[in-house]
Amino acid sequence: MRADLDWTARRALQIRGLDFRAHSRNGLALEGVESIAAKIFSTKTWVKTVERTKTRLAPFAVDFSFENTARQRSVGFSGALDYDGLVPGGTIQGLKAKGGLDIRLRGGGFVMDFLPETPVSLTRFTNASGWTVKNARFNIADGRKILQRRGAARPLSSRLVNVRADVSSPDGGRNLSMQFTQIDIQSDFSKQPQIWSLDYKDMRVRSEDFPSPGTRVQSPAGTLVVTQHRDGQMEFQARTPNTKIKTENVRINQVSLNVYGRPDDFTLDYDAPRVKFMGGNIPILPMVGTARMTDNVLHGEAQSELPLTKDMPMIITFSSKDGQGHVNIKMDRLEFDPRGLQPQHLAPALKGKIADVSGAVSLDFDFDFGGGVPMSSRGIVALDGLNVGTLVGPFSGIDANLQFSSFFPPKTKGVQTVHVAGFDPGFPLENGTIVFEIIPGGIRIDKAFWPVEIAGEPIGSISIDPLEWRFGNVENRMTVRVDNISLKGIMDEIGKGKVQATGQISGTLPVVVKGVNVNVENGVLRVKDGGTIQYHSRATDAAGTRNEMAGKAFEALKDFKYKELEMRIDGPLDGKMSLRLAFDGKNENVLGGQPYSFNIVFDGELANLARNLAKSFNNYGSIDELLSLGQSLRSPPKQSN
Repeated sequence: MRADLDWTARRALQIRGLDFRAHSRNGLALEGVESIAAKIFSTKTWVKTVERTKTRLAPFAVDFSFENTARQRSVGFSGALDYDGLVPGGTIQGLKAKGGLDIRLRGGGFVMDFLPETPVSLTRFTNASGWTVKNARFNIADGRKILQRRGAARPLSSRLVNVRADVSSPDGGRNLSMQFTQIDIQSDFSKQPQIWSLDYKDMRVRSEDFPSPGTRVQSPAGTLVVTQHRDGQMEFQARTPNTKIKTENVRINQVSLNVYGRPDDFTLDYDAPRVKFMGGNIPILPMVGTARMTDNVLHGEAQSELPLTKDMPMIITFSSKDGQGHVNIKMDRLEFDPRGLQPQHLAPALKGKIADVSGAVSLDFDFDFGGGVPMSSRGIVALDGLNVGTLVGPFSGIDANLQFSSFFPPKTKGVQTVHVAGFDPGFPLENGTIVFEIIPGGIRIDKAFWPVEIAGEPIGSISIDPLEWRFGNVENRMTVRVDNISLKGIMDEIGKGKVQATGQISGTLPVVVKGVNVNVENGVLRVKDGGTIQYHSRATDAAGTRNEMAGKAFEALKDFKYKELEMRIDGPLDGKMSLRLAFDGKNENVLGGQPYSFNIVFDGELANLARNLAKSFNNYGSIDELLSLGQSLRSPPKQSN
């Protein structure tokens, strides 16, 4: 039979070129349809509400065919589709597809093939969770056996290629643009809950709001399993063994991810060998931990280790909402070792400024980031018996509880106090106190004070005048001040009983630091009010027998009353330094109180000068050395009238 038909009901149809073939033995009753072929047109848009969902089918034109053979029946449609309405898993808008659909029926089952002519696109797809897929577009690479029915099973299988889609959360606060080169989809519509399995390749995700602006994610391969329940609840699990993540705050070139839960409440397990934080000089760190996203807030905890540390875990807790985040980093104990971890490994800016650091610190840092503003930081650093080598000498036994208002750049929260058990700039100092403030680009020292004690008795003090040290300066200067140090105390310590002296030493030592070079420039220490020097030994007696002039001088030193004593110090701390000791006075019992002027010069490293001075009082060789110096011992002037 051949015919053209017009169907004029509410959903009008036009059928053209109908070719209907059947067989009948009596011409009155059909015993079987052999084939049907026709072009079917709709003249207007069909609209109907199905399960409270508006369904729309735009005007269409399809080629329809039906074949009935002994082996199977087949139904074919070829044309274009423009549809809104219900689909498996949710509702869809603007579904557009063009191609051929072939359904082969055999027994109680069927096999469906779809051979597309153009990419499939859709404007919007929403499932029961409220998450929305927008502006999706993809090709179906293999539409054979896309849907089947085998007994009770209704498996779906398809391979999509060149997939692009935008995904948004129910509140519109999280938006992602996604691309895949390939997605293999598997499901079974007969099972409840319905499970969708997706294996994808070459995933690329972009977002300007989740978890922060500038987010970029790449993964060469991964899996996603989505479970859809009858009540609309949805669960998922995604695994990506090798993922690259870039945000405005971090860079991760390789991380293993396992994400599971519901779209509005999910957990993320991760293992990243190297995480680079942006916006500050934080070292690259490994991170292993768990994060949870709930109520649009991402929060979690990670464990990490700093470079060259072992068995010293760092605990990191974090949270992020609407692109703004907070991170807390805590270490109960971080130990430094001259042969291992050093602070400059963590903060390269310290390289060349400190060395041979040992001891322990504990850290508690807080960082805030995102929202289009620079990272802010604050926290506490506790020092416990820290030993540090510096350009001006080694510090030992540093104890402090330092509060910082910023780490990048470093800035303390106002003035801080450090207690220093020892400091040796060439002469040992103990029990010092430093009051300072770290400011951007430098450090302001308000007070640096060391009491000088010998045998537990105070004999004066050494301090540093207030100064501002700039890290970027080619040259920095400081003034070391010596106040009322007892000469008696010093000589009791270094003279070993061979020399006694009285007087109070005061003065200043200007220090200039250029790079790694530290120099004392024209330092002067004086005893202004005079005192007494009493010096006598077998070495001086022996020296006197060899030199009559020296003998008189050493005789005078047995009880020498001096008016003023002056020491001049000049030169580098780590090189040859000159110390000039000059004093004038007399002994009433020698040459009728004839005045003497002594001028003694020592050359050498500062650390050895005190030892050399002590050595001078203890052996014959040193006395000879003194006498051999060209101007070390002046002849007594003529006695004045």
